[in-house]
Amino acid sequence: EGKAIRQNEICKMSQSDILVILDADTLPGDEYFISKLIQPMVNDSTVGLTSGPNKSVKRKNFFEKVLAWGLDYKSELFESISDSNLFLCVGADRAFSKSFYKKIKWPAGYPEDAYSYLSAISMEYKFKFVKSANVIFRVPDNFSDHLKQSRRFINSPNKLEKYFPKEIVDANYKISKSIFIKKTLKFFFKNPINAIAYGFVCTYPR
Repeated sequence: EGKAIRQNEICKMSQSDILVILDADTLPGDEYFISKLIQPMVNDSTVGLTSGPNKSVKRKNFFEKVLAWGLDYKSELFESISDSNLFLCVGADRAFSKSFYKKIKWPAGYPEDAYSYLSAISMEYKFKFVKSANVIFRVPDNFSDHLKQSRRFINSPNKLEKYFPKEIVDANYKISKSIFIKKTLKFFFKNPINAIAYGFVCTYPR
């Protein structure tokens, strides 16, 4: 029935003080992953949600290399905005405090990672990005799979406005032009071919 429905079931069944949810296609980056991910909640009871970065496994073909380049680019771009923002709340690996996960309910067909972040700040919980708590996954290895994935996220802001005020959604999706230009130019000159290819695979689905 989809990820959102299953997460609602997990939250209903769970009684743990902290709940860690991982996507099925990810692996913890190291043996201390869970300890790192939950540490902010152990230290501060007002933290309701944490997440860590995604790291790509070794790339097999050119398309994977392009998407992995894009992942590195976006990671540095998003981390330069602030140490805790909507873009850093990654659906592949998150930890939830009990008081938060017992209140949240995901609607089906919505960007559930962004929904969890906006729900947390709306309920006045803190979100913490734990850079050292990364998971490993494989990016799509063909354009067709990437297209399916992209279409789920393109209209995310518009969908979220059904549940959150437009000004809140807009403010959390905003990226400073100066930061965007600076990071884009930096990564473009590091690898112009990957930059141009990534620009195409991002623009085409839109």
